[in-house]
Amino acid sequence: MVYPTGLLRYKPAIRIENLSQFSEPRPGDLIWAPDGKTVLTFYRSSAGRRWFDVVRLRPEQSRITGAAIGTLPGEIDLGDNDISFAFTKTGDYLLAVGEARELRVYTTQDLRLVRAMNLPAPTELRATGPVTGKDVMVTGPDEATVFYAGLLTRWRISDGTPLGNPLPVFANPEDLSILAQAGKAVERSDHPEQIILMSPDGLSLWDIRERRELRSWRRETMSPMPTYRYLPGRPEIYVGQKIWNLDTGALTTPTHPVPDPGSVKGNTANGLIIAAKSDSIEIWDADRGRLFDFHPPGPGLEAVGAPTGMVLMSQDGPATIDLTRADALARLCAISDREYTGAERAALPIGADTTTPCR
Repeated sequence: MVYPTGLLRYKPAIRIENLSQFSEPRPGDLIWAPDGKTVLTFYRSSAGRRWFDVVRLRPEQSRITGAAIGTLPGEIDLGDNDISFAFTKTGDYLLAVGEARELRVYTTQDLRLVRAMNLPAPTELRATGPVTGKDVMVTGPDEATVFYAGLLTRWRISDGTPLGNPLPVFANPEDLSILAQAGKAVERSDHPEQIILMSPDGLSLWDIRERRELRSWRRETMSPMPTYRYLPGRPEIYVGQKIWNLDTGALTTPTHPVPDPGSVKGNTANGLIIAAKSDSIEIWDADRGRLFDFHPPGPGLEAVGAPTGMVLMSQDGPATIDLTRADALARLCAISDREYTGAERAALPIGADTTTPCR
C-alpha cells in the first residue's frame, strides 16, 4: 500500500471483485461523476465502432446501462466525431454534446433522452465541416456551461432554459476558426464562474458571470505545440514543462521537477498529483516534485484524483487509495496486522526489526 512518504506491505481486508467490463477492450476514456461512485467508460473498436457503459462502483459494483453510438434502433445518434460528456452533480443525468448542434440530457439509469437544447453558432463561422471544438461542463447544481463554436452558453439543466446571452470568446474570424476546430474548455474547480480555454494558439481565462476575459497567454515563442494540463484546485496549468499562473498570468519555469503533463491523471485537494505510466503510478507533490511510484497488481488502466486520494482502475477492478497525509501510518497499520512471511523476512535488510509490523 502506498502512503505519502513511502510504501508498506498490506493484506486487503476485502477482496476486490473482478469487473469484466474493464478487461478487453480497454476503455479509451473514463468520465467520472462528481461523487466518484459512477463512471462512464467509452470504447472504440479497430473497425470504428464506438460504445459506452455507465458503471456504478459503490456501494456495489455493477453495470447500470450502456449504448452503442449510431443510427440503428437502440443506438444513440451522437454523430461520427468527438463527443463531450459530463455527469450532473448528483450523477442522475448524463449531458452530451455530439455532432448535432445540441446539448442533450439523458437519465443515467436507462439513457432516456430527457431534453435537447439547440446550441447557437456565431454568424462569422464559415467552416463547412463539423465543429470539433466543444465541451460541456457542469458549473452549478442545476447549471451547465457549453463551449461550442467559439461561444460559451449557460443552461438550466432541469428545464433547458438558457441563462443569459451567448458569450463570444474569439477576437476575429481566424481565431474563431481555430477554436471551432481545436478549442477545448474546462471549468476552474476552485472558481466555478471561471472557464479556461485552450487552443493551439494559447490559453485564456474567462469569467462567465462578468462576461469578460480575465487574462490570456499566446504561444508565439513556444514550438512545438506544448501539452496543457490543468490541476483542479490549484491556480496553475502545466504548459509543457512550464507553469502558467491563472491568478497572475505569469509563465514561469518551476524550480522543482514536474511530471510529464501527458501522464497526469488528477490530483488531491492537499497538493498531491497522480501520474500514470504504462506499468506504474507516480505520486508527486505539486510544490516539491516526485515522492514515489508503485506498480499496481495487474495491468493498470486508469487513475483519477479524488479529494483525499485516488481511484485506481485495473483489470482487477476499482480500488480506492487514501492519500491523506495525516496519520497515514496508523491507518495502514490497521490493515497490515500480520506476521512477515518467510520470504519477506529473508528479504529484510541486515539488522531490521523482524517482529510483527506496527506493534
